[in-house]
Amino acid sequence: MSLNIVVDHDNKFKGIISLDTLNKMTILQKTTGGVNRNDLDMSEFMTKKHELKALDYSDVTKATIGHIIFTLKEVGEPHCLVVDRETHRIRGVFSACEIAKQLNMPIVIEKKAASYYKQCVIN
Repeated sequence: MSLNIVVDHDNKFKGIISLDTLNKMTILQKTTGGVNRNDLDMSEFMTKKHELKALDYSDVTKATIGHIIFTLKEVGEPHCLVVDRETHRIRGVFSACEIAKQLNMPIVIEKKAASYYKQCVIN
């Protein structure tokens, strides 16, 4: 899987990091201005917990994969947490790229706050 959950030393959820965010272009952007790539912190590449959208587990159990894809497109985010609001626990994460790989079809997610879009490419 190209997506990992990030936790701190106390095993508390901090965010997610995807292989997409660790590409050469992102690293080059972070190292402009004389920053050595060995000095980069992984937190600079992760999507922090408060930045992630979330779906309630009870809603997900009634949804189709079409509903999930539609939701990801609507919020303009390639990842979405699944949380159980009753137990206050994370149940999982949806990733547009992982869904695209499983379905063997491209899924285009247009970022709402930016003018670029992310397309998940299938190899």
